[in-house]
Amino acid sequence: MTLDQLMKYDGKDPSLPIYLAIRGVIFDVTKGKDYYGPDGVYPFAGRECARALAKMSTDIKDCTADVQDCSLAEMDALRDWEARFQSKYIIVGKVLE
Repeated sequence: MTLDQLMKYDGKDPSLPIYLAIRGVIFDVTKGKDYYGPDGVYPFAGRECARALAKMSTDIKDCTADVQDCSLAEMDALRDWEARFQSKYIIVGKVLE
């Protein structure tokens, strides 16, 4: 799906699942809605959030796939997040360019 289509799964419509993307991989994080939903600690639902996870940021402006300027430590953190999501949540698709 496109990033615009992904926004539909932001947790505001209770009849829809909650999705977020990390480096283009879309995860169903519905069971983690208290963390990733619109009122969660990490308000990333419906967005690509690789940069935010790498930088340990909860700022919506960091919800992007652009990690070009991230440090090696930040990229290690991102890989840890990706592994955690892969072990905990179902992959439901990919973000289309």
